[in-house]
Amino acid sequence: MPSCARRLGWAGDGELAGFAVRVCSGERPVRCGVGCLSIPETNLNARSLAWRLFREAADEDYLVARWSVSAGLDYQFAWSSQQAIEKYLKCALLLNDVNVKFYGHKLLPMFQALKSLDTGLVPDLYCPPSYFPNQLQTLSGRFELTVDVIRRFDTSGDTNNRYRNYSLASDRFDLHKLDELCFNIRRLTMPLNMMFDETMRYRDALKKFPNLQLHPFKINGSPGDARFDKRNATFLWRNFSYNQEGALEVGKISVGFSSKNSEIYLATKRGEDAMEAIDWVLENAWFSKEDRQFLRTVTSKP
Repeated sequence: MPSCARRLGWAGDGELAGFAVRVCSGERPVRCGVGCLSIPETNLNARSLAWRLFREAADEDYLVARWSVSAGLDYQFAWSSQQAIEKYLKCALLLNDVNVKFYGHKLLPMFQALKSLDTGLVPDLYCPPSYFPNQLQTLSGRFELTVDVIRRFDTSGDTNNRYRNYSLASDRFDLHKLDELCFNIRRLTMPLNMMFDETMRYRDALKKFPNLQLHPFKINGSPGDARFDKRNATFLWRNFSYNQEGALEVGKISVGFSSKNSEIYLATKRGEDAMEAIDWVLENAWFSKEDRQFLRTVTSKP
């Protein structure tokens, strides 16, 4: 692997070409000296399909989430962050022969399933890097268990909050936690037991090269095209996970807090007409069973 392979990715992904393949009694192809392999390990089209369906979609959600921070769109950041993490997780699990059909949209069970693969590749604790600007002034208390980061993104970006019926507290520093989380999970969107080269498997290569992205983050278009330039700027903006040198040169991190009360909560403070409005919405729009029961309690209607 070239020494210049950094966090932006390395295109040489060590595919199956050059490895001997035979068929075992189970009718599934195996590499010589190794047990039966999964479809993602032996079928490039299967891997490519998973990347297009899940990882490329996650990359787009990730870009939207990053743009939302710069635009001050807190609900959109929460929603797009949850969507990006969900799709990266599903891609990583699917390519490692885990059926994701029944996971739904909850992040925590999928993250726990990924951790059960015993990769050791997603840190258990988010630690602000020592090279962050203004380390002492702004980073106190920013350490957080990764499972708690996942849990917060799961809650704030819950699919039932698409219509903003939950209140939301936003920490701009979550941008950096999202960057690092997506960077680490995206690295795992590959069959980890597949051979990276003649000497090691992908899981071992990822441990040996902790900054390696097996496939570069792709932004459609080319430099000079206005849409490409905007997307690329969004991707690189304060991105210490993928663009450490450029972010350090700018020398700014995202900090600050904001909070928004849910529209349902605010409506309860506006008198009888507002209560009637809540009741009308409950009768004519979809809410989850739990939310509907809670809102019925708020409006004192059985």
